[in-house]
Amino acid sequence: HVSAVPVPSTHGRRRRRLKEGPEKGENVWDGWKGA
Repeated sequence: HVSAVPVPSTHGRRRRRLKEGPEKGENVWDGWKGA
């Protein structure tokens, strides 16, 4: 759904879901890339 490229526009959306993610850290980014 979300592009693997960290874009300022989508960063806001990702950041919101990061809270619902497994961990509130940069490690979650790796998961987002795979997703």
